[in-house]
Amino acid sequence: MASIPEYTVSLGQTADGRSVQISQKWYQQLALLFRTTIGAFAGSEGTMPGNFTASPGADERHSNTEVKSWLDIAAGDVRGLHAIATSGSFSDLEDFSITLTDQISFVIEYPDNKDYLIGLDMKFAGTVVEITAKSSTGTCTLTPKINGTTITGGAVSVSSTEATSTATAANAFSAGNDLAVTVSSNSACENMAVTIKFTRVLP
Repeated sequence: MASIPEYTVSLGQTADGRSVQISQKWYQQLALLFRTTIGAFAGSEGTMPGNFTASPGADERHSNTEVKSWLDIAAGDVRGLHAIATSGSFSDLEDFSITLTDQISFVIEYPDNKDYLIGLDMKFAGTVVEITAKSSTGTCTLTPKINGTTITGGAVSVSSTEATSTATAANAFSAGNDLAVTVSSNSACENMAVTIKFTRVLP
């Protein structure tokens, strides 16, 4: 009958105070296995493990130059990321931004020839892109404005057929600006539905 090694190495205690032990032989085997496994992931600063070949194999340590080459990051992928891929320094990371497309939509049941404030004290900056409008009956002219200044190219001839105008100038607003539309040349216009499309940048 094989003999069971004597418990000689303490691993700690259970919650009720009993000692947890393991034999010296098994402890040494587990320690070797642990060191071998962890060693595969430990390496010098500025390197990372991996197998970047087309065949199965053990991980090896790779330099940041090799990793950058495999990532194949091109200029314009993310602003500042190409600089990091070139220099290997995180200090080259620039602030990058995201441009969102948003909209303001509303309906004026019985529009009059006057100004309608649709965005009071805007909480962010943006750029008006398009204005789309349609009525259930009748016609009018809809002119978008920023702080009282007409948006160039933004006027829409409103009728029961959907129409869209494209802003070409004077269409950028700042935080704190007011957005409004002016209705004119109203001819029994009813249920005027409007969507103002704009973009804004998230830092």
